[in-house]
Amino acid sequence: MKKVISVDIIEEATPGIGTTIGGVLLKDGAVNGTNSAYVAHSLAAAANDFLVASGSGVFVKKTQLETQTILGIRSNYTAQEEISEGTGGAISLTAFCTYLNIDTSGDAFTLANSTVSGQLKKIILRNDPGSAEVATVTGEFTGTSKTLTFSNAGEFVLLYWNGTIWVVIESGSMLNMTDAPVLSTV
Repeated sequence: MKKVISVDIIEEATPGIGTTIGGVLLKDGAVNGTNSAYVAHSLAAAANDFLVASGSGVFVKKTQLETQTILGIRSNYTAQEEISEGTGGAISLTAFCTYLNIDTSGDAFTLANSTVSGQLKKIILRNDPGSAEVATVTGEFTGTSKTLTFSNAGEFVLLYWNGTIWVVIESGSMLNMTDAPVLSTV
């Protein structure tokens, strides 16, 4: 059963407690004594418990794992992955950054839709085996775009999943000011 508490906003400083202007006063039943700028008793049932808003003025206690789920943080999330030359295939959603290494014939990759609104994904082309070879990434991107094409080593894109599509929030090159991946509808 979820424990629901009421929330009032403290409008001025409370003597002896410190400045609490704009702070939140949590009340559970009767307020203890004349000093009401504290939680009347512990709401935490375990280490790392959190209070999370579940409606206007209503908070519920959540565990660390439940809070990570709400924030879109995956427990199996890794910092980076590297896809080797010649393999192509699916780009992982559980790694923040994916390095692409392509071979002399180029490679094709896919980026699936995320299930976590707000997820960030960075993709970087690590190598450039020749002038005509490219790495293509197919997915649901900004607008009607379906393909990202990486042509030069150092090109990168930072994506944000808005719940429907991957939005490009940054693209460019780590090596110069002129190269960047190209978005297209093909």
